[in-house]
Amino acid sequence: MVELPVDNLLLNVFIIFLCIFGLFASRHVFHEKYVRWILLLLPSTAVVLCMTFPFTLFPGQLYDLRLVVILLSILYGGIGPGLAVTTTSFVYRYVIGGSGFLQMLLTFTPILVLAFYINPRFVRYSKAKKVVVAALLNAAPVVLNIMVVILRYPIEPKHLWFLCEWGIVEVATTVMVVFLIDTVRSNVEMRHHLQELEKVQLVNSLTASIAHEIRNPLTVSRGFLQLLQENNSEQTRRDYLNIVLGELDKASSVIDEYLSLSHPQLNNMERVNVSQLIQQSLASITPYATLHNVSVIQNLETDVYMSIDGERFSKCVLNIMKNGIEAMPKGGTLSVQIRRRRRAVGITVSDTGIGMTSEQIQRLGKPFYSTKHKGTGLGLMTSYRFIQLMKGQIQVTSKVNAGTTFSVSLPVSDTQPSVVESAAELENATHPTADLASENWN
Repeated sequence: MVELPVDNLLLNVFIIFLCIFGLFASRHVFHEKYVRWILLLLPSTAVVLCMTFPFTLFPGQLYDLRLVVILLSILYGGIGPGLAVTTTSFVYRYVIGGSGFLQMLLTFTPILVLAFYINPRFVRYSKAKKVVVAALLNAAPVVLNIMVVILRYPIEPKHLWFLCEWGIVEVATTVMVVFLIDTVRSNVEMRHHLQELEKVQLVNSLTASIAHEIRNPLTVSRGFLQLLQENNSEQTRRDYLNIVLGELDKASSVIDEYLSLSHPQLNNMERVNVSQLIQQSLASITPYATLHNVSVIQNLETDVYMSIDGERFSKCVLNIMKNGIEAMPKGGTLSVQIRRRRRAVGITVSDTGIGMTSEQIQRLGKPFYSTKHKGTGLGLMTSYRFIQLMKGQIQVTSKVNAGTTFSVSLPVSDTQPSVVESAAELENATHPTADLASENWN
Protein backbone atom coordinates (compact mmCIF):
# COMPACT_ATOMS: atom_id res chain seq x y z
CA MET A 1 0.00 0.00 0.00
CA VAL A 2 1.21 3.50 -0.85
CA GLU A 3 1.00 5.59 2.32
CA LEU A 4 0.94 9.33 2.78
CA PRO A 5 4.20 10.71 4.17
CA VAL A 6 3.15 11.90 7.61
CA ASP A 7 6.00 14.39 7.97
CA ASN A 8 5.11 16.29 4.78
CA LEU A 9 1.41 16.05 5.61
CA LEU A 10 1.84 17.59 9.07
CA LEU A 11 4.19 20.20 7.64
CA ASN A 12 1.56 21.24 5.08
CA VAL A 13 -1.11 21.49 7.77
CA PHE A 14 1.26 23.46 10.02
CA ILE A 15 2.07 25.89 7.20
CA ILE A 16 -1.62 26.55 6.57
CA PHE A 17 -2.51 27.17 10.20
CA LEU A 18 0.59 29.33 10.66
CA CYS A 19 -0.57 31.42 7.71
CA ILE A 20 -4.07 31.83 9.21
CA PHE A 21 -2.76 32.87 12.63
CA GLY A 22 -0.30 35.23 10.98
CA LEU A 23 -3.12 36.95 9.11
CA PHE A 24 -5.17 37.39 12.28
CA ALA A 25 -2.17 38.66 14.25
CA SER A 26 -1.17 41.14 11.54
CA ARG A 27 -4.45 43.04 11.98
CA HIS A 28 -3.47 43.84 15.57
CA VAL A 29 0.21 44.58 14.92
CA PHE A 30 0.47 46.42 11.59
CA HIS A 31 -1.24 49.42 10.05
CA GLU A 32 -4.12 48.76 7.67
CA LYS A 33 -2.07 49.68 4.60
CA TYR A 34 0.50 47.00 5.48
CA VAL A 35 -2.18 44.42 6.25
CA ARG A 36 -3.25 44.50 2.58
CA TRP A 37 0.25 43.50 1.49
CA ILE A 38 0.45 40.84 4.17
CA LEU A 39 -2.87 39.46 2.89
CA LEU A 40 -1.11 38.92 -0.45
CA LEU A 41 2.30 37.75 0.75
CA LEU A 42 1.42 35.30 3.53
CA PRO A 43 -0.96 33.06 1.51
CA SER A 44 1.38 33.18 -1.50
CA THR A 45 4.27 32.09 0.71
CA ALA A 46 2.14 29.34 2.23
CA VAL A 47 1.26 28.03 -1.24
CA VAL A 48 4.92 27.95 -2.28
CA LEU A 49 5.93 26.13 0.92
CA CYS A 50 3.15 23.55 0.55
CA MET A 51 4.28 22.82 -3.02
CA THR A 52 7.89 22.58 -1.86
CA PHE A 53 7.00 19.68 0.46
CA PRO A 54 4.53 17.56 -1.58
CA PHE A 55 3.44 13.91 -1.67
CA THR A 56 4.39 11.90 -4.79
CA LEU A 57 2.36 9.16 -6.47
CA PHE A 58 3.74 8.94 -10.03
CA PRO A 59 6.75 10.76 -11.52
CA GLY A 60 5.79 14.38 -12.15
CA GLN A 61 2.63 14.05 -10.03
CA LEU A 62 2.73 16.28 -6.92
CA TYR A 63 0.03 16.25 -4.27
CA ASP A 64 -0.16 18.79 -1.45
CA LEU A 65 -2.63 21.07 0.37
CA ARG A 66 -2.08 24.21 -1.73
CA LEU A 67 -5.71 24.22 -2.87
CA VAL A 68 -6.84 24.87 0.71
CA VAL A 69 -4.91 28.15 0.77
CA ILE A 70 -5.97 29.15 -2.75
CA LEU A 71 -9.68 28.59 -2.11
CA LEU A 72 -9.61 30.42 1.24
CA SER A 73 -7.76 33.35 -0.35
CA ILE A 74 -10.50 33.62 -2.99
CA LEU A 75 -13.48 33.06 -0.69
CA TYR A 76 -12.31 35.31 2.17
CA GLY A 77 -9.80 37.63 0.51
CA GLY A 78 -11.64 38.47 -2.68
CA ILE A 79 -10.51 38.92 -6.26
CA GLY A 80 -7.17 40.68 -5.59
CA PRO A 81 -5.64 38.27 -3.06
CA GLY A 82 -7.30 35.31 -4.81
CA LEU A 83 -5.73 36.16 -8.19
CA ALA A 84 -2.34 36.81 -6.56
CA VAL A 85 -2.25 33.47 -4.76
CA THR A 86 -3.63 31.58 -7.77
CA THR A 87 -1.04 33.12 -10.10
CA THR A 88 1.75 32.34 -7.64
CA SER A 89 0.70 28.70 -7.42
CA PHE A 90 0.45 28.28 -11.21
CA VAL A 91 3.80 29.96 -11.88
CA TYR A 92 5.63 28.00 -9.20
CA ARG A 93 4.08 24.71 -10.38
CA TYR A 94 5.25 25.50 -13.91
CA VAL A 95 8.76 26.18 -12.61
CA ILE A 96 8.80 22.86 -10.78
CA GLY A 97 7.88 21.12 -14.03
CA GLY A 98 6.57 17.64 -14.66
CA SER A 99 3.55 16.24 -16.40
CA GLY A 100 1.27 17.20 -13.53
CA PHE A 101 1.16 20.88 -14.52
CA LEU A 102 -1.44 20.33 -17.25
CA GLN A 103 -3.40 18.04 -14.97
CA MET A 104 -3.45 20.80 -12.34
CA LEU A 105 -4.78 23.32 -14.87
CA LEU A 106 -7.50 20.90 -15.90
CA THR A 107 -8.68 20.08 -12.38
CA PHE A 108 -8.14 23.43 -10.63
CA THR A 109 -9.34 25.98 -13.20
CA PRO A 110 -13.10 25.24 -13.24
CA ILE A 111 -13.20 25.03 -9.43
CA LEU A 112 -11.33 28.30 -8.97
CA VAL A 113 -13.60 30.05 -11.48
CA LEU A 114 -16.58 28.81 -9.48
CA ALA A 115 -14.96 30.04 -6.24
CA PHE A 116 -14.53 33.53 -7.73
CA TYR A 117 -18.21 33.46 -8.71
CA ILE A 118 -19.27 32.45 -5.17
CA ASN A 119 -17.02 35.01 -3.43
CA PRO A 120 -19.50 37.97 -3.32
CA ARG A 121 -22.14 35.77 -1.67
CA PHE A 122 -19.83 33.74 0.57
CA VAL A 123 -19.56 36.38 3.30
CA ARG A 124 -23.36 36.29 3.81
CA TYR A 125 -23.50 32.52 4.27
CA SER A 126 -23.96 30.98 7.69
CA LYS A 127 -21.01 29.21 9.28
CA ALA A 128 -22.45 25.76 8.42
CA LYS A 129 -23.09 26.75 4.81
CA LYS A 130 -19.57 28.15 4.47
CA VAL A 131 -18.10 24.88 5.72
CA VAL A 132 -20.20 22.83 3.30
CA VAL A 133 -19.43 25.07 0.28
CA ALA A 134 -15.68 25.14 0.99
CA ALA A 135 -15.62 21.37 1.53
CA LEU A 136 -17.44 20.70 -1.76
CA LEU A 137 -15.14 23.07 -3.67
CA ASN A 138 -12.14 21.23 -2.25
CA ALA A 139 -13.59 17.76 -2.81
CA ALA A 140 -14.30 18.40 -6.50
CA PRO A 141 -10.60 18.51 -7.59
CA VAL A 142 -10.02 15.26 -5.69
CA VAL A 143 -12.67 13.54 -7.79
CA LEU A 144 -11.31 15.11 -11.00
CA ASN A 145 -7.77 14.03 -10.10
CA ILE A 146 -8.88 10.46 -9.52
CA MET A 147 -10.65 10.45 -12.89
CA VAL A 148 -7.57 11.84 -14.67
CA VAL A 149 -5.25 9.33 -12.99
CA ILE A 150 -7.54 6.43 -13.94
CA LEU A 151 -7.54 7.58 -17.56
CA ARG A 152 -3.77 8.27 -17.80
CA TYR A 153 -2.16 5.57 -15.64
CA PRO A 154 -2.66 1.90 -14.87
CA ILE A 155 -4.34 2.42 -11.54
CA GLU A 156 -4.05 -0.03 -8.68
CA PRO A 157 -6.06 -0.22 -5.46
CA LYS A 158 -3.11 1.15 -3.48
CA HIS A 159 -2.99 4.21 -5.75
CA LEU A 160 -6.71 4.77 -5.32
CA TRP A 161 -6.37 4.47 -1.56
CA PHE A 162 -3.54 7.03 -1.63
CA LEU A 163 -5.71 9.53 -3.50
CA CYS A 164 -8.64 8.95 -1.12
CA GLU A 165 -6.42 9.59 1.91
CA TRP A 166 -5.07 12.76 0.35
CA GLY A 167 -8.60 13.95 -0.47
CA ILE A 168 -9.89 13.24 3.05
CA VAL A 169 -6.99 15.13 4.64
CA GLU A 170 -7.44 18.11 2.29
CA VAL A 171 -11.19 18.37 2.83
CA ALA A 172 -10.81 17.92 6.61
CA THR A 173 -8.17 20.66 6.73
CA THR A 174 -10.46 22.98 4.77
CA VAL A 175 -13.35 22.32 7.16
CA MET A 176 -11.18 22.99 10.23
CA VAL A 177 -9.72 26.20 8.82
CA VAL A 178 -13.10 27.60 7.71
CA PHE A 179 -14.58 26.76 11.10
CA LEU A 180 -11.62 28.40 12.85
CA ILE A 181 -11.78 31.58 10.74
CA ASP A 182 -15.51 32.04 11.25
CA THR A 183 -15.30 31.29 14.97
CA VAL A 184 -12.55 33.87 15.46
CA ARG A 185 -14.43 36.41 13.33
CA SER A 186 -17.63 35.84 15.33
CA ASN A 187 -15.74 36.31 18.59
CA VAL A 188 -14.13 39.52 17.33
CA GLU A 189 -17.49 40.89 16.17
CA MET A 190 -19.08 39.97 19.50
CA ARG A 191 -16.25 41.69 21.37
CA HIS A 192 -16.68 44.85 19.29
CA HIS A 193 -20.43 44.73 19.90
CA LEU A 194 -19.89 44.40 23.66
CA GLN A 195 -17.42 47.28 23.59
CA GLU A 196 -19.98 49.47 21.85
CA LEU A 197 -22.60 48.49 24.42
CA GLU A 198 -20.18 49.35 27.22
CA LYS A 199 -19.57 52.75 25.65
CA VAL A 200 -23.31 53.40 25.46
CA GLN A 201 -23.75 52.29 29.07
CA LEU A 202 -20.85 54.50 30.13
CA VAL A 203 -22.41 57.51 28.39
CA ASN A 204 -25.77 56.74 30.02
CA SER A 205 -24.14 56.44 33.45
CA LEU A 206 -22.17 59.64 32.89
CA THR A 207 -25.29 61.54 31.81
CA ALA A 208 -27.34 60.26 34.74
CA SER A 209 -24.54 60.97 37.20
CA ILE A 210 -23.99 64.53 35.95
CA ALA A 211 -27.72 65.22 35.97
CA HIS A 212 -28.05 63.89 39.53
CA GLU A 213 -25.00 65.71 40.92
CA ILE A 214 -25.82 69.05 39.28
CA ARG A 215 -29.60 68.99 39.72
CA ASN A 216 -29.54 68.75 43.52
CA PRO A 217 -27.58 71.97 44.22
CA LEU A 218 -29.46 73.78 41.45
CA THR A 219 -32.79 72.72 42.94
CA VAL A 220 -31.75 73.92 46.38
CA SER A 221 -30.46 77.19 44.92
CA ARG A 222 -33.69 77.78 43.03
CA GLY A 223 -35.73 77.18 46.17
CA PHE A 224 -33.81 79.68 48.26
CA LEU A 225 -33.81 82.24 45.45
CA GLN A 226 -37.60 82.01 45.44
CA LEU A 227 -37.60 82.58 49.19
CA LEU A 228 -35.58 85.74 48.65
CA GLN A 229 -38.61 87.25 46.87
CA GLU A 230 -40.52 87.20 50.12
CA ASN A 231 -40.26 89.89 52.77
CA ASN A 232 -37.44 88.59 54.98
CA SER A 233 -35.02 90.25 57.33
CA GLU A 234 -31.61 91.30 56.07
CA GLN A 235 -29.93 88.56 58.10
CA THR A 236 -32.24 85.90 56.67
CA ARG A 237 -31.55 87.10 53.14
CA ARG A 238 -27.79 86.90 53.76
CA ASP A 239 -28.19 83.36 55.13
CA TYR A 240 -30.18 82.34 52.06
CA LEU A 241 -27.56 83.85 49.75
CA ASN A 242 -24.78 82.01 51.57
CA ILE A 243 -26.68 78.75 51.12
CA VAL A 244 -27.18 79.48 47.41
CA LEU A 245 -23.47 80.27 46.96
CA GLY A 246 -22.55 77.09 48.80
CA GLU A 247 -24.77 74.97 46.57
CA LEU A 248 -23.38 76.61 43.44
CA ASP A 249 -19.86 75.87 44.72
CA LYS A 250 -20.89 72.22 45.08
CA ALA A 251 -22.08 72.16 41.47
CA SER A 252 -18.82 73.80 40.37
CA SER A 253 -16.73 71.24 42.29
CA VAL A 254 -18.64 68.39 40.61
CA ILE A 255 -17.88 69.88 37.20
CA ASP A 256 -14.20 70.27 38.15
CA GLU A 257 -14.14 66.63 39.21
CA TYR A 258 -15.49 65.48 35.87
CA LEU A 259 -12.99 67.66 34.03
CA SER A 260 -10.13 66.20 36.05
CA LEU A 261 -11.21 62.73 34.90
CA SER A 262 -11.19 63.69 31.24
CA HIS A 263 -7.87 65.57 31.44
CA PRO A 264 -5.87 64.15 34.35
CA GLN A 265 -2.73 66.19 34.93
CA LEU A 266 -0.38 67.30 37.65
CA ASN A 267 -0.04 71.07 37.61
CA ASN A 268 1.91 72.08 40.71
CA MET A 269 4.79 69.69 41.18
CA GLU A 270 6.89 70.74 44.16
CA ARG A 271 8.80 69.35 47.09
CA VAL A 272 6.35 69.20 50.00
CA ASN A 273 6.19 67.80 53.51
CA VAL A 274 3.89 64.79 53.17
CA SER A 275 3.48 64.49 56.95
CA GLN A 276 2.23 68.07 57.12
CA LEU A 277 -0.22 67.48 54.25
CA ILE A 278 -1.62 64.43 56.03
CA GLN A 279 -1.98 66.38 59.27
CA GLN A 280 -3.86 69.13 57.44
CA SER A 281 -6.13 66.53 55.85
CA LEU A 282 -6.77 64.98 59.25
CA ALA A 283 -7.64 68.39 60.67
CA SER A 284 -10.18 68.86 57.87
CA ILE A 285 -11.74 65.41 58.22
CA THR A 286 -11.87 65.19 62.04
CA PRO A 287 -15.17 67.14 62.42
CA TYR A 288 -16.75 64.86 59.82
CA ALA A 289 -15.41 61.82 61.70
CA THR A 290 -16.76 63.14 65.02
CA LEU A 291 -20.17 63.63 63.43
CA HIS A 292 -20.15 59.92 62.50
CA ASN A 293 -18.89 58.82 65.93
CA VAL A 294 -15.51 57.79 64.49
CA SER A 295 -12.28 58.27 66.42
CA VAL A 296 -9.10 59.05 64.47
CA ILE A 297 -5.72 57.54 65.34
CA GLN A 298 -2.58 58.80 63.64
CA ASN A 299 0.95 57.48 63.55
CA LEU A 300 2.93 59.80 61.31
CA GLU A 301 6.64 60.01 60.74
CA THR A 302 7.67 63.65 60.69
CA ASP A 303 9.47 65.56 57.96
CA VAL A 304 8.77 63.16 55.10
CA TYR A 305 9.40 65.16 51.92
CA MET A 306 8.48 64.22 48.36
CA SER A 307 8.13 65.92 44.96
CA ILE A 308 4.39 65.64 44.27
CA ASP A 309 1.33 67.73 43.47
CA GLY A 310 0.36 68.58 47.04
CA GLU A 311 -3.17 69.74 46.26
CA ARG A 312 -4.04 66.64 44.23
CA PHE A 313 -2.42 64.38 46.82
CA SER A 314 -4.43 65.94 49.65
CA LYS A 315 -7.68 65.43 47.74
CA CYS A 316 -6.80 61.77 47.10
CA VAL A 317 -6.05 61.12 50.78
CA LEU A 318 -9.20 62.98 51.87
CA ASN A 319 -11.30 60.84 49.52
CA ILE A 320 -9.88 57.65 50.99
CA MET A 321 -10.38 58.89 54.57
CA LYS A 322 -13.94 60.02 53.82
CA ASN A 323 -14.78 56.60 52.33
CA GLY A 324 -13.34 54.94 55.42
CA ILE A 325 -15.50 57.06 57.74
CA GLU A 326 -18.65 56.41 55.69
CA ALA A 327 -17.89 52.68 55.82
CA MET A 328 -18.51 52.82 59.61
CA PRO A 329 -22.20 53.77 59.97
CA LYS A 330 -22.20 52.66 63.62
CA GLY A 331 -18.94 54.38 64.45
CA GLY A 332 -15.46 52.96 64.77
CA THR A 333 -11.81 53.82 64.41
CA LEU A 334 -9.94 55.36 61.50
CA SER A 335 -6.17 54.79 61.61
CA VAL A 336 -3.73 56.78 59.48
CA GLN A 337 -0.06 55.93 59.26
CA ILE A 338 2.99 57.20 57.36
CA ARG A 339 6.14 55.13 57.05
CA ARG A 340 9.23 55.91 55.04
CA ARG A 341 11.51 53.26 53.61
CA ARG A 342 14.58 53.43 51.43
CA ARG A 343 12.70 53.42 48.12
CA ALA A 344 9.16 54.56 48.92
CA VAL A 345 6.82 56.32 51.29
CA GLY A 346 3.77 54.39 52.47
CA ILE A 347 0.49 55.93 53.60
CA THR A 348 -1.93 53.48 55.21
CA VAL A 349 -5.58 54.31 55.97
CA SER A 350 -7.50 51.63 57.89
CA ASP A 351 -11.08 51.51 59.15
CA THR A 352 -13.10 49.09 61.26
CA GLY A 353 -16.16 49.29 59.05
CA ILE A 354 -18.33 46.90 57.09
CA GLY A 355 -15.51 45.71 54.80
CA MET A 356 -15.73 44.47 51.25
CA THR A 357 -15.70 41.22 49.32
CA SER A 358 -12.91 40.35 46.88
CA GLU A 359 -15.29 41.05 43.98
CA GLN A 360 -15.97 44.55 45.30
CA ILE A 361 -12.24 45.20 45.72
CA GLN A 362 -11.62 44.19 42.10
CA ARG A 363 -14.11 46.82 40.90
CA LEU A 364 -12.81 49.69 43.02
CA GLY A 365 -11.60 52.61 40.94
CA LYS A 366 -13.73 51.63 37.95
CA PRO A 367 -15.97 54.24 36.33
CA PHE A 368 -19.21 54.83 38.25
CA TYR A 369 -18.72 51.94 40.67
CA SER A 370 -19.39 52.66 44.33
CA THR A 371 -20.22 50.52 47.35
CA LYS A 372 -22.36 53.37 48.70
CA HIS A 373 -26.06 53.47 47.83
CA LYS A 374 -25.97 57.01 46.41
CA GLY A 375 -22.29 57.12 45.49
CA THR A 376 -20.93 57.80 42.02
CA GLY A 377 -17.44 56.33 42.48
CA LEU A 378 -15.87 59.46 41.02
CA GLY A 379 -13.92 60.40 44.14
CA LEU A 380 -12.17 57.06 44.48
CA MET A 381 -11.67 56.79 40.74
CA THR A 382 -9.97 60.19 40.75
CA SER A 383 -7.78 59.11 43.65
CA TYR A 384 -6.63 55.99 41.82
CA ARG A 385 -5.80 57.94 38.70
CA PHE A 386 -3.80 60.68 40.35
CA ILE A 387 -1.91 58.33 42.67
CA GLN A 388 -0.89 56.37 39.59
CA LEU A 389 -0.04 59.59 37.76
CA MET A 390 2.35 60.39 40.61
CA LYS A 391 4.02 57.01 39.94
CA GLY A 392 2.36 55.50 42.98
CA GLN A 393 0.39 52.34 43.61
CA ILE A 394 -2.64 51.41 45.69
CA GLN A 395 -3.33 48.11 47.39
CA VAL A 396 -6.62 47.30 49.12
CA THR A 397 -7.14 44.56 51.69
CA SER A 398 -10.49 44.01 53.33
CA LYS A 399 -12.57 41.56 55.30
CA VAL A 400 -16.34 41.68 55.55
CA ASN A 401 -17.49 43.10 58.92
CA ALA A 402 -13.87 43.57 59.98
CA GLY A 403 -12.68 46.61 58.05
CA THR A 404 -10.64 47.80 55.08
CA THR A 405 -7.07 49.01 54.62
CA PHE A 406 -5.92 51.26 51.79
CA SER A 407 -2.15 51.23 51.33
CA VAL A 408 -0.69 53.94 49.10
CA SER A 409 2.93 53.63 47.98
CA LEU A 410 4.77 56.59 46.43
CA PRO A 411 8.34 56.18 45.19
CA VAL A 412 11.14 58.30 46.62
CA SER A 413 12.97 59.73 43.62
CA ASP A 414 14.91 62.83 42.71
CA THR A 415 13.14 62.96 39.36
CA GLN A 416 9.64 64.33 39.15
CA PRO A 417 6.76 62.76 37.20
CA SER A 418 5.68 64.49 34.03
CA VAL A 419 3.57 67.58 34.60
CA VAL A 420 1.04 66.37 32.04
CA GLU A 421 0.39 62.78 31.02
CA SER A 422 -2.29 61.66 28.63
CA ALA A 423 -5.41 59.93 29.86
CA ALA A 424 -4.73 57.07 27.46
CA GLU A 425 -1.69 56.12 29.55
CA LEU A 426 -3.96 55.70 32.55
CA GLU A 427 -6.42 53.22 31.05
CA ASN A 428 -4.68 50.28 32.73
CA ALA A 429 -3.55 52.23 35.76
CA THR A 430 -6.62 52.06 37.99
CA HIS A 431 -6.52 48.42 39.05
CA PRO A 432 -6.92 48.37 42.82
CA THR A 433 -4.86 45.27 43.48
CA ALA A 434 -1.66 46.48 41.90
CA ASP A 435 1.36 45.20 43.81
CA LEU A 436 3.09 47.58 46.15
CA ALA A 437 6.81 47.92 46.36
CA SER A 438 8.51 45.14 48.25
CA GLU A 439 8.33 47.05 51.54
CA ASN A 440 5.78 46.04 54.17
CA TRP A 441 3.81 49.04 55.42
CA ASN A 442 1.96 47.28 58.24
